[in-house]
Amino acid sequence: MRNEFALIDAITRGLGDRAAGDWVALGPGDDAAVISTTPNFAQIASIDTLLPDVHFPAEAPPELIGYRALMVSFSDLAAMRGVPRYCLVSLSIDKPQLALGADWVVLLARGMADAARELGVYVCGGNLTRGPLNIAVSVHGEVAPQQILRRSGGLPGQRLAVTGALGAAAACVRRGQMVPADSGALTPLQRAYYRPHARFDALAMIMSATAGLDISDGLSQDLGHLCTASGCGASLQSSSIPIAEGATLEDALFGGDDYELLIASDEPLPGTYPIGVLTAESGLTLDSAPLAPKGFDHFGKEPIEHVDTAPSDATLGAVADCSRTGLSASRAGYLGFAGCLGVLVVLAKFADLANPARHCCCLFLVELAAMQWRCRTPRR
Repeated sequence: MRNEFALIDAITRGLGDRAAGDWVALGPGDDAAVISTTPNFAQIASIDTLLPDVHFPAEAPPELIGYRALMVSFSDLAAMRGVPRYCLVSLSIDKPQLALGADWVVLLARGMADAARELGVYVCGGNLTRGPLNIAVSVHGEVAPQQILRRSGGLPGQRLAVTGALGAAAACVRRGQMVPADSGALTPLQRAYYRPHARFDALAMIMSATAGLDISDGLSQDLGHLCTASGCGASLQSSSIPIAEGATLEDALFGGDDYELLIASDEPLPGTYPIGVLTAESGLTLDSAPLAPKGFDHFGKEPIEHVDTAPSDATLGAVADCSRTGLSASRAGYLGFAGCLGVLVVLAKFADLANPARHCCCLFLVELAAMQWRCRTPRR
C-alpha cells in the first residue's frame, strides 16, 4: 500500500480510541485538530525528533519504536510538573517501511496508541511524507501557573533527589542488547530502553520541589543544566545513587535514557531517592572529587566506547559524549580490523615465521584483529 491517504487511514485505524476523545473535539481527518482547554491553566508544549540508529535501532519492531517515541517526548512535560493532553506526529517513511505496505505504519501507530493510553492522551493529528525515516512528536499539556517547575529554582543547601533507579537503558546499549527485540518478551534492560515511563505518576511526590528536569542525557549532564540555570553547584554521594540491576555507576551518571525526574527541594520527598545537595560553590562533585557534567550530545565529539567493567575514578571523570548509536565506534572497529589484517599479510609475505619473535607478533596481530572485529558492532 503506497497511496498516501490510504496510509493515513491505516495509521488512524492503528491509533484506535487514541485518535480523538474528551478534550479533542476534532481529531485526524480535517485540516487541523480542535482542542478544548482548561480555564486558568497555562498551556505547555515541547517537540522531539527521533532518528533511526540515533534514538532507536532502525531494525527494531515498529510498535516498540512508536511507544518509545511518544513516551520520551511526553517526559518533558512531566519535568515541568504538567498534565499531558495530546500530541501531533510528523512521520517521514521511505522504501524499507513502504515495502511492508501498511503493516509497518499500523504497528508504529499501535505502539504510539499503547503509550497514549497509558498516559491518558490523544494522538490527534500530524503529517505524513516520503523521505528518510524520521519521527517528530509535538507534545502538549496544561499546568496551573503556580505549579510550573523550572530548572532555575534551585538554591544552595537544598536536597537533590531522583524518582527511580538509573542506568538500565544505558546498560542495554552498552551490552548490545537492543536488537533483536521481541516486543512480547523483552528483557528487563530492553524494557527500560524501549518502554520507559514519563513520570507523571510521580507528580504528587514532587509538589514541594522548586527545581527539576527529566534525566534524558545522563544524570551528571542534566544535573549540570539544573545547576547552571539555578546558579549553584552540587555534591553527590555515589552510595546514594540508585543504580538499576545490571547497570553500573557509569551507566547511571553518563548513560541517559532514564526519563526519571531529578528534583531539588527544601523538604524530604517521600518515595524519591536522595542523592546529594545543591551547593553555593559552582561545579559538580562525586564523593568530594570533581565530576564532569557530561553525557549524550548530538553535536559532541566522537563517542567513547563503553566497556563492560566497573569504572575507575579516572573513567568516571572522562567518559562522555557517548553516541546513541555507536556507529562511529563501529567504523573504528572496521578500520582497526582492516589495519591489523593488512600488517599481518605483509608480515606473512616477507617475514620469517620460523623466527619465534615474529611468529608471536603474528599471533598477537590475529588476536588484535579479532578484538577490532568484535568492536565493530553498533552500540545503539
